[in-house]
Amino acid sequence: MIAKSTSPGTFRYGHLFQRGDLPIYITDVAGNPLSPYKVTYQLLVTPKNARGLMVVGPCHRTPVKADEGEYYATGYAGECSQPGQWFIRWFLQEYFEAPLTTADFGFAVFNPADFHVVQTHCRFSNGCHRQCHRCHHNNAGGW
Repeated sequence: MIAKSTSPGTFRYGHLFQRGDLPIYITDVAGNPLSPYKVTYQLLVTPKNARGLMVVGPCHRTPVKADEGEYYATGYAGECSQPGQWFIRWFLQEYFEAPLTTADFGFAVFNPADFHVVQTHCRFSNGCHRQCHRCHHNNAGGW
């Protein structure tokens, strides 16, 4: 059994997850879609000023089965917690007595209130002069 996902990317705080946002695609070793005996997931967040991950909401949520071997998570980006670095942990069991396997995929949740348009003159080598979001130049040469 092989589990893959598209790159989840970044979501706005409060975004309602739908098909294509947090998917998992499960196949057999030959690449044929496979619907295992059991598929569940949990959402985890890296809390600010803390180490490790914190489970948010129910531990074993049931995903939506979109197609043979295709499942996706539901819920809201940032639910019951805060913006930041998030993970979805999939629990897969190929058949009744098979061991439980996991697959983790990371994604980000941002709060639009943290971003504002400011007039600035960035001093980069390309000499850009533009309006940009959260344009804070640091000593390391980044944003």
